[in-house]
Amino acid sequence: MKKLIALVLALAMVAVLGLAFADPASTTITIPAGDSHNYSIYQIFTGELADSKLSNVHYGANAKLPQGVTAGALVPQSVLDTIAAYGTGYTEAQIAAAISAYADFSSTAFATATGGEQVTAPTGYYLVRDTDASALGANDEATLYILQVVGPTTITRKAGTTTSDKTTADTNDSTGANEYSTTSGDYDIGDEVPYQVKATLSEKVFMYEDFYKVRFQDTLESGRFSAISELTIKVNGVAIADTDNYTVSITGVDDRDENGFDVTIVFTPKQDKNLASLNNAVVTIDFTATLGEGAQIGGDGNTNTVKVIYSNNPNTDEVGETSEHKVTTFTFKIVVNKTDGENALAGAGFTLYKVSQTNAEAGVPSANAGDAASKNAYWATKAIDGYTKVIAAEAGKTQFSFEGLDDGYYVLAETTTPAGYNTIDPQVFKVEAEHSDTAITSLTGTKLDGSTIEFTPDTGAGSLTTEIVNNSGTVLPSTGGIGTTIFYILGGLLVVGAAVILVARRKAGQN
Repeated sequence: MKKLIALVLALAMVAVLGLAFADPASTTITIPAGDSHNYSIYQIFTGELADSKLSNVHYGANAKLPQGVTAGALVPQSVLDTIAAYGTGYTEAQIAAAISAYADFSSTAFATATGGEQVTAPTGYYLVRDTDASALGANDEATLYILQVVGPTTITRKAGTTTSDKTTADTNDSTGANEYSTTSGDYDIGDEVPYQVKATLSEKVFMYEDFYKVRFQDTLESGRFSAISELTIKVNGVAIADTDNYTVSITGVDDRDENGFDVTIVFTPKQDKNLASLNNAVVTIDFTATLGEGAQIGGDGNTNTVKVIYSNNPNTDEVGETSEHKVTTFTFKIVVNKTDGENALAGAGFTLYKVSQTNAEAGVPSANAGDAASKNAYWATKAIDGYTKVIAAEAGKTQFSFEGLDDGYYVLAETTTPAGYNTIDPQVFKVEAEHSDTAITSLTGTKLDGSTIEFTPDTGAGSLTTEIVNNSGTVLPSTGGIGTTIFYILGGLLVVGAAVILVARRKAGQN
């Protein structure tokens, strides 16, 4: 009996020890279908799971082991108490940062998985992170470390998305209308072209405990622009500045030039604060760039591109970048061929005025009253902000090109007329255009009432071509013409006849 009792007690002790060191039950970790990320799964602890509590906890395959401790050893209660203390009053980012200190990321991950895959694993405590955040696509971010006490679980990503955009204002000087476009606009050479670049930050900026960085790389096409204005930077429509929650540092603003800028903004949370106020925040930079003399006329236009580089991994200082956004500025030309109706005619000079729609529509025909000088003087006073483009008469020149124009209302005045020809009335017309970010899709020149000008468009060249005909003056009788010569002859004959009669009478009286 004593031997039997001893055997039973021995078996009971073995059973208890077996329970203490039994292998944890198997469970599953599932990555949802459609998740494009590749995840590495790190096993920190294993143990027996009941009611979401982990007991008989052992160091897992990827645990950072204390000196002299091997994988599979029991985890001291003091360590578990330290970790458990992060369960209340801490942000997800703070918890993740604390627990990641217990992971050995230099070891081979327990498993890897992507969307639609399932991993079988012992119940325990696991940390999941993106395998390679640098391989993420545009507009994507790495997830915050995902911590799970598993039983069966499906991983839910904890990451956001930062996006970028760019717009320009397509301004019509003649009408005052502004059409904001994400693709294109048209301007005169010398105009200041307005642009806005924008980054919409992730909805998960709060996860970044150390800093969040957003960098704007804006590039103006080389040689096409001559100057860039100061940059106006805003967050949610308000001038960027420190707040109660974070400080701001900005670099690169003073290094801008006619080719663009590279500006980095770093938001750093203040002590015991976070960046939650920046979740989904919109950061904008407004500026103007002057369209220069080197701008391309027509063609594929003059481009301005931007991409945004941003913090995309709350666990490290890795960055991602958005796809590049492009807007294009187009400019046009008006080509005038001078003829006499049949042949090219040299000796003319022209002035082009840009005028308001109101003046253009009201100015005809009253503007064409009086002599040529009066007509041209009238339109000179109507030019918008003194806008004029002058081409003087040049010897042998029969074609004139006004380059660097945009849409609007114009008046073409002949300010030098070839000798022997009549000056044309000023021609009033409007230019209209449509375009994408790669090409001019429509270009028209339409005459207003009282004008006779006609245009042939070439969208590829960005040109409107017209023919201006001068008629020669009318020849009227004048002194020295055939009409007075006849009177001179008749008068001479009468004088001679009178002299002959006078001489004949005198001789008759003497006889």
